[in-house]
Amino acid sequence: MRRASAGCARPSARSSRRAQHDCLRRAGRRAPLIGPGALVCVDDYGFGEAGGKGMILDMFFSTVRAEVAYSGYQKMWRVM
Repeated sequence: MRRASAGCARPSARSSRRAQHDCLRRAGRRAPLIGPGALVCVDDYGFGEAGGKGMILDMFFSTVRAEVAYSGYQKMWRVM
């Protein structure tokens, strides 16, 4: 049996979509913890390939009232 480099296998597109859906579902349950006026900042936002945590966060913050307060290597949202 071959091992993937660094001990990690590249996920399939289907498992990746499933992981994204699961992440959004879990975040939706925690949304009440992020109230009006909250600032959420994520480091390494635009690092690497398109997708990943940046895409998941954009999807999540598009479902709540939030505006982008800063966008660069980090990204910050202000919840309204």
